[in-house]
Amino acid sequence: MKWSESIKLNIRMLKHLFKASPGYCIVNAVNTVCDSAFLIVRTLFYKNIIDVVVYSKEPMEYVIVIFLIYYLLMAVSYSINFRIQNNFNEKEKIRIAQYYKNLICGESIKKSISNFSDREYADRLHNAAYSDGEHLYSFAGFIFDFVNGVVTFIFFFGLFIELHPVFVLVAFMTAVKNIICAAKTNKAQFKKYQTDLMFERHNRYLYNLFYLKQYAQEMRMYPIAVHFVKKFKLLKELHWKSKKKSEYQIRYIETLSGITDLFFYLLSMIILVYFLITQKITVGEFSIVITNLTLAAGNIQRVLMFIPNISNEARYIKDIFSVIDREDYVYPEVRNTDGQEKAVFKNVSFSYDGENPVLKDINLELPLRGKTAIVGKNGSGKSTFIKLLLGLYRPTGGEIEYSYHDAYKCNTLQLFSTLLQDYKVFALTIADNILQKGAGEEEHTYNLGIKEALQFSGLLEKVERFPDGIDTVLSGEFSEDGICLSGGEQQKLAIARAYAKNNPVLVLDEPSGNLDPIAERALIDKINKLAEDKAAILVTHDLVYTKNVDLVLVFEDGCILEYGSPEELLREKGYYYRMMSERSKLEGIV
Repeated sequence: MKWSESIKLNIRMLKHLFKASPGYCIVNAVNTVCDSAFLIVRTLFYKNIIDVVVYSKEPMEYVIVIFLIYYLLMAVSYSINFRIQNNFNEKEKIRIAQYYKNLICGESIKKSISNFSDREYADRLHNAAYSDGEHLYSFAGFIFDFVNGVVTFIFFFGLFIELHPVFVLVAFMTAVKNIICAAKTNKAQFKKYQTDLMFERHNRYLYNLFYLKQYAQEMRMYPIAVHFVKKFKLLKELHWKSKKKSEYQIRYIETLSGITDLFFYLLSMIILVYFLITQKITVGEFSIVITNLTLAAGNIQRVLMFIPNISNEARYIKDIFSVIDREDYVYPEVRNTDGQEKAVFKNVSFSYDGENPVLKDINLELPLRGKTAIVGKNGSGKSTFIKLLLGLYRPTGGEIEYSYHDAYKCNTLQLFSTLLQDYKVFALTIADNILQKGAGEEEHTYNLGIKEALQFSGLLEKVERFPDGIDTVLSGEFSEDGICLSGGEQQKLAIARAYAKNNPVLVLDEPSGNLDPIAERALIDKINKLAEDKAAILVTHDLVYTKNVDLVLVFEDGCILEYGSPEELLREKGYYYRMMSERSKLEGIV
């Protein structure tokens, strides 16, 4: 990567830091200058105080007073620095982390779900999501280090050159050695990081299997755990093989660097002792060099490593921006029409992997009014059809056009309210699981919206028995008082969420999968009543739903096998007729 591109990436991240916490940059910039000044004062003080004690005839009281004044100044300096580093900075880093999480969450949900089939994107998204925003302030840290390095380098250079040029030479040699080692170490660590990306997501999944409650039942009832323990061992072995070369290279560089440091230290010690014996330097100057030679080399290194450091950081930042900069997914637009509420599928095909088609040449004019039922065997393409209808996926072939009245600047997100088959319930309050409070929305109106949705799904009576009502926290992830809902209750909660969104078309994928017969019948009645004002599209295996609908779609092997009203399909005596006949026989047996 070119250094100019590295600087641009780091500056771009610095702009985000200013948005997140402008105070962080200002306070730490001032603190950096003060630290440099105090370092110079401290260094000169120790040199002079040692020489005063060894060579001067000043009374000890004078030395003690000077030392106490210095001590008070340094105590104030350390106290201020401590408060900045461990109080102000830590609080600001929380704000920065929150800003970063909002940034990653806000940007990632704008991208297409199909991106998750791209392994490289999934790895980078995983890495970006689990970061706490430390990359936002890394460039600012490099700038502060550079400023501090320049100031202290100038000071030590003037001090050492006055004593003897050999000390400047040793400091430069140490710095050059550190730079060479750091460059090679950074390169090896980035290779290791790229290897880690390939395995970290898999490791996280395996950890979750043994930790998350949703897997606890199966892990206890079936001997599955042993397979994942073996999988874990295999992944660790593969991971080590992949990163072994980089790890060995890092350790080799560190060892070589340590040996070289020892050589420079011994060389400096021999020269210093010789100069001290021959009275070319004082004891104070001896102390200054022996205690600050490594520090001087470090400051030279910080100055010379500024560009290499930001270039190395840019590699990681680039991965984060590769997630942020991925093209935003634009949900299909809905044309504003008068009395033509429909979704028109024109030769629509879809494949998840680009090879095996899940839907094939769907040509359909689907009305977005009344009640529509979608039926068919498992794997026939029903759920995929729904995700295409919702705009979560784009067809790999053909197109879908949407029309709806009063649909000014509307897309499929504003058109459909949805319950998917793989819905999720979150570790939040019941209210937050259903509806996010809008800006300026009154509490009373908000609560009524929640309760109306719970009433529709059949969960209100249960929720009102909880001490905290709709503010009851679900799960125990964030609260010891969190409660767990049954499978049917969770489904009712998800139905309430879809209802509360209050969009014109309600799409429910297997809405009664976990419901008992009484709750199922009550839901059917409510959907029938709801469909008087809204459109309702139901994906179901239960043909009870289909008796009172306006339209039935029968899917088989990715194609629409039959299409029409229930009466029309029964007269045709095809697949739908046979399914209804089988159900009637089963009901007769029961």
